[in-house]
Amino acid sequence: MGGYQRGSAIVNAFDLDRALVGDYERFARSFTQIRAPDILSQVEQIYATNRFWPEPLISINPHFEQGASVEQLAREGSLHPDTAHIFRVDGQPIRFHRHQAQATAKATQRQSFAVTTGTGSGKSLCFFVPIIDAAIRARAAGEAARTRAVVIYPMNWRKSGSSCSRRWLWGALTLPSFMNGIFRRVRLN
Repeated sequence: MGGYQRGSAIVNAFDLDRALVGDYERFARSFTQIRAPDILSQVEQIYATNRFWPEPLISINPHFEQGASVEQLAREGSLHPDTAHIFRVDGQPIRFHRHQAQATAKATQRQSFAVTTGTGSGKSLCFFVPIIDAAIRARAAGEAARTRAVVIYPMNWRKSGSSCSRRWLWGALTLPSFMNGIFRRVRLN
C-alpha cells in the first residue's frame, strides 16, 4: 500500500489510522482498572469486537463553492468587525466556502440551521465563527462576562477536518490583544 511523501518520511494512511486508534484505545482504557475477572472478560470481549474503533475511511473531498471572506461578511454587517481580526491564517483573512458563509449568516440572524457536508468541508467554522461573533458582540454591548459556549471535539477530529479550524483551536492562530479575557482555549491531552 503506497503512502504519500511528507518531508522525508512516507506516511501510510492505514498505518496512521491504526496508530491513532491504538493511541485512543490506550487512552480509553486508562480510566479504569477492572479487578473483577468476569466483568474484565466481558469488557475485553466487547473491545475485541472493535465496536469502538471504526474501520478506516478514506474519501476524496470535493471542491466546494467559494464564498465571502470573513472581512466581506464583517463589511456587510453579518459579522462584527472584530471577528474579522480573529479568523485569519498567517495574517490573511480566511475565505469561507459558500456553505460556511450561508451558515454564518443564518446563525448571526439567530435562525436555526443544519450543515450536512462531507469530512474536511469546514463544518466546524459554521459553528465556531457565530459563537465567537456572539461573544464579541456581547462584549461590545457591555454584557456581563459569562460562559457562552463549551465545545467538545471527538478524538477522530484530529485526523480529519479543516486545517483552518484545527489551527485556530489548537492555538496556531493568535488572539489580538483586544480579545484578552474573552476566550480561553483548553487542550486536554
